[in-house]
Amino acid sequence: RANSSQRDEWSCAAGRIVLFNCRAAILRVAFVPLLAAIVSLLFVVSACPAERRPHIVTSFFPIYGWTASVAGEHAVVENLLSARAEPHDYAFTPSDARKLGQADLIVVNGLGLESWLPRFLRGSPSSRARILDVSAGLGARLIVGEHGHGHGEHDETAHANPHVWLDPQFAAHGVSNILFVLQRIDPAHRAVYASNATAYVARLRKLDEDIRQSLAGAPNRAIVTWHDAFPYLARRYELEIAGVVEEVPDVNPTPKYLSRLGRMMRERGIRVIFLAPGGQTRLARQIASDLRVELVELDTLESGPLSPSAYEERMRHNAAVLQKHLK
Repeated sequence: RANSSQRDEWSCAAGRIVLFNCRAAILRVAFVPLLAAIVSLLFVVSACPAERRPHIVTSFFPIYGWTASVAGEHAVVENLLSARAEPHDYAFTPSDARKLGQADLIVVNGLGLESWLPRFLRGSPSSRARILDVSAGLGARLIVGEHGHGHGEHDETAHANPHVWLDPQFAAHGVSNILFVLQRIDPAHRAVYASNATAYVARLRKLDEDIRQSLAGAPNRAIVTWHDAFPYLARRYELEIAGVVEEVPDVNPTPKYLSRLGRMMRERGIRVIFLAPGGQTRLARQIASDLRVELVELDTLESGPLSPSAYEERMRHNAAVLQKHLK
């Protein structure tokens, strides 16, 4: 079960300051007293006109579900990427320009995952939207990799692994940030947004506890993954990532490295490599054959159906996959 410090993180944060910079900037969130936050926001946040709903564009699948769950019927929420598209190195379409041009708020994961977005907005004079980085405020809880996962950022988060959405507690952190901003741009519905966020965080807490219980009895807690996408999931549920096939992102492993990896897997009795859906390429199948292990898909949740409940459903599916193969 989560310890007391972990449980404390589940409450929706009330004391945060959000800095709205120029339209290309990522919003930064830090913990501050509530009064200071309210005073600061009086100078930097303008509410949407009461006669229309806020128009929000989210960057990709999990962010859409969180935002739609908080907004309910009081905001228009669109997702930038299609159900099959992934946020890495995304290519814009004309319909994307239309969506962003109409947006009051753009909600992103941050940590460099959507590094292409500020560049696009700088070249789009019609865009009036502000950008909310839902990962802002995670600070020391971020996992920094040797080779980094910051897709283009050049600040203190440049080397942080961006896959924070695979930890339900960090999802609750994102929901809290979304709530804080929605209440400022649409104060007429602040109570409804708060109620929606509280209900959704309760669902995330239940999701987290269910996953924890389903994996509690797993005798083998060491896993090998193709890509370094699961460190937050592993840390949350006390799993060990014993190895990663693609040690450097987008660089094929060397025969020497694969030899060491295979030897370690045999010694530790690890018989599965987890990889993202659609990742069973010819190379992956050849490596699995050489190492005499099985390829099993574990969802990175970078794409998926645009439904408020889909995040929970896909996370539960991941838990079932892990439970089946951690034997």
